[in-house]
Amino acid sequence: EASQRAAPSRLQRSVAAVLRQMNVKFVEEVVLSDAGGYSADILLQKRRVVVEVDGPSHFVQGPGGFAASGATLLKRRQLQCFGYHVVSVPFWEWDGMGKAKRRRY
Repeated sequence: EASQRAAPSRLQRSVAAVLRQMNVKFVEEVVLSDAGGYSADILLQKRRVVVEVDGPSHFVQGPGGFAASGATLLKRRQLQCFGYHVVSVPFWEWDGMGKAKRRRY
């Protein structure tokens, strides 16, 4: 139900805006009924590509920098097992890019 969907973050809205500028067809905040009910931030349906826009809560920070949390790694692996290609957009990479570089990302 639409009222139960998560509201996209500022970061996700930014990634979606770049995809729209590139005329990429996608849907946001979709439940993947063929993948255990996982939700996807952004789904390119025809290509079976899930774009996960990963904010700080998806990472732990150690001496070497940020690393994906166990839950985030598990979700990525399971989505891949269901036949999806998963693209992670980490917050620190996206926030550090200019507009031209974001389109190439």
